[in-house]
Amino acid sequence: MNSAGNNNTANGGEASSNDEVKKALSNQGSDYVNEIDDYFENTEHRTRAWVEAGKNLQNQQSSQHWPLYIVEFKAGRTDYFYISEKSGLVVKVNDLVIVEADRGKDLGKVVASNITSYQQIQAYQAQHTEEGMEIQKDIQIHPKRIYRLAQKAEIDMLISKCQDEVKAKNLCQTKVRQKKLPMEIVDAEFQWDRKKLTFYFVSDRRIDFRELVRELFKIYKTRIW
Repeated sequence: MNSAGNNNTANGGEASSNDEVKKALSNQGSDYVNEIDDYFENTEHRTRAWVEAGKNLQNQQSSQHWPLYIVEFKAGRTDYFYISEKSGLVVKVNDLVIVEADRGKDLGKVVASNITSYQQIQAYQAQHTEEGMEIQKDIQIHPKRIYRLAQKAEIDMLISKCQDEVKAKNLCQTKVRQKKLPMEIVDAEFQWDRKKLTFYFVSDRRIDFRELVRELFKIYKTRIW
């Protein structure tokens, strides 16, 4: 739980695939597109989740991988990523991508690209840090890898994933009330490959929720965070 090959040929192929995905998404209608966008940009959950869990963006003046990309996940959670030089992959802001995650893979939205300096990182943080939150400094960056652009079938899975997250949040809150734990479940988030389930909560004190985590693991058969 949280309280936060030929390069030209490859590039052309990825661009074509990306255009096809965008066209397919637009054909689904505005409601579908808005639902996908809302998954990443829901500001109601964003502030509460970030304040309690801590923002994932972190600073340090050096990185082994440049340029860096910032990828956004549910409710505005963000992290740093890079692209392997040999992949020939080209991504742009607003592209949906499959990325390296905690012992698996996740799907996110690119919100900043081609970051080549520490100063750009600072500028981005200054623009996007929520009111009342401090920018973290002198903490090491561990960027993960962007594997490829997401395909339409993978993006479609976000809808059912979101529905399952609502159910998980409600179930967890029910168990919290049954156990009379002094906490409120704010949100739930499955890693895209379902290998991890994170619950965001607020509380005014330290809580021993090990028993709750064990019960949730028995239900979902995945790592509870």
